[in-house]
Amino acid sequence: MLTAGSKPPSIPTWAHLKACETTADFFINAVGARQRTHFFSGEQMAITSHSPIDRDAECFEWESVLQAVDGYPGGRDFVIAELGAGFGRWSVNAICALRQCHGDVPFVVIAAEADASHFRWLREHLRDNGIRPERCRLFSRPVSGKAETVYFLGGDPSKWYGQAIVDKAYAKQHFGFLGRLLGRINYRKLDSATLSNVLASVKVVDLIDMDIQGAEASVVENNLDLLERKVLRLHISTHAHDIEQRILKALSNWKIERYFPCLGERDTPIGRLKFVDGVISATRAT
Repeated sequence: MLTAGSKPPSIPTWAHLKACETTADFFINAVGARQRTHFFSGEQMAITSHSPIDRDAECFEWESVLQAVDGYPGGRDFVIAELGAGFGRWSVNAICALRQCHGDVPFVVIAAEADASHFRWLREHLRDNGIRPERCRLFSRPVSGKAETVYFLGGDPSKWYGQAIVDKAYAKQHFGFLGRLLGRINYRKLDSATLSNVLASVKVVDLIDMDIQGAEASVVENNLDLLERKVLRLHISTHAHDIEQRILKALSNWKIERYFPCLGERDTPIGRLKFVDGVISATRAT
């Protein structure tokens, strides 16, 4: 499902895409982001997009990143906020693209990731790509629609990136299934961060990239005023059809650039693609 007049993803003329390469310790993707090889298992590497020209569902996330960079006007910090950041893959992709397009301009990376291993890798990934700590606002907490204490489910960090806020009773009831699915599993009781907490230090956000495993609707619904005031572009990975409908309803005043429902094959401008996570990308109406 696309909005009227939608076009296939296009690559800006300033984007210099390279052939991906692997060294002893790093995988280097098409925009030059250096990723330690242990961050992804072989299975994860096989299902991950490494270039904006890859023909898969993540090409629309690349599109959001490149459009945010392309639209940056200068005269202030470029700001990306990645919620459910994992090791900060999309934040680093954005800064590598920013350097190509605009050179040495000021930026801020905001990233929230509650999984302890992924948070450690996030710090490594930023450092490996020349992103200094003073340019970062990092949160080792899950993001939810309101400040609350939550149960956070973790798994084998290199094989699975679906760590999420869960209902403890459900998680215990399905412990065996989750163990077979996720490998090492653990539960932690954590205080969540709100979007207001995460964005408190900045006035304008060029892109929020949100992949928070089912909490996305409540975060959007409870922060509409904040989103209208601060955020120019959203890219949201979705995890259930009812969640998608809640987000679309909440963003009725935004321009929906892309919408592909989760869990199925969908017709897209580059052909029919399989979506596990769904996609909603939107820009603030002007």
